[in-house]
Amino acid sequence: MNKLQNCVMNMDFRKAARRFIIAALLIVILGGIVVGATLKTQIQEAITYHQTYDNGIDREASQVQAQTESDERDRYAGENHGMVHENENDGFLHSAQITEPSTGAKIVLGVYGLLCLLIGVFYWLLIAAWLYQAAEKCAMNGLLWAVLGIFFNLAAVLAFVLLRSRKAICPDCGRRQDAAEYCRSCGAAMRRKCSACGALTDIRDAYCSQCGISLKQESQGKTK
Repeated sequence: MNKLQNCVMNMDFRKAARRFIIAALLIVILGGIVVGATLKTQIQEAITYHQTYDNGIDREASQVQAQTESDERDRYAGENHGMVHENENDGFLHSAQITEPSTGAKIVLGVYGLLCLLIGVFYWLLIAAWLYQAAEKCAMNGLLWAVLGIFFNLAAVLAFVLLRSRKAICPDCGRRQDAAEYCRSCGAAMRRKCSACGALTDIRDAYCSQCGISLKQESQGKTK
């Protein structure tokens, strides 16, 4: 467990995300090309069937429209002719003949589907691992955020980013943490007292939020 935790904490997620995106795109694109080439005959038969079926539907729609206009004319003319419209495409779906894929084609399709599934699982775990690392670095509950990432994924990421944005940032090491006078990671000063009113201000503030005195001039005077 400690090895897994150390591995997650030391992982460079920017580099891992770039590699994952490249690998996923290659698998999806190249795998799709291989599957398309393997099922070329079935795809052509399906396209031909679809076009034939659409033409039949269009022909039937034209016949129905013509019949409707004829009925309207007969009604206004006081005629009442019962006409039965025959569906020329009845049972057309059952008459479509598509060649059954070979065993090799089924294996290729199965492997491609498995690879796509693994991509989705790895993406899900990558999000959870990043949430764990980022939460631990911000002195938040890493395990809780990892579990939330597994169940809610991007919704958990959005909630975490919003909460993390409220944390103070150390001016030296850049670690996010609860507001304090000194950084918990490097010990650098994060807050200082205003000499005029005694209010605690952020180390990066240029002016005191309580009395408006220039903190930059004050710090420069102390350094001299």
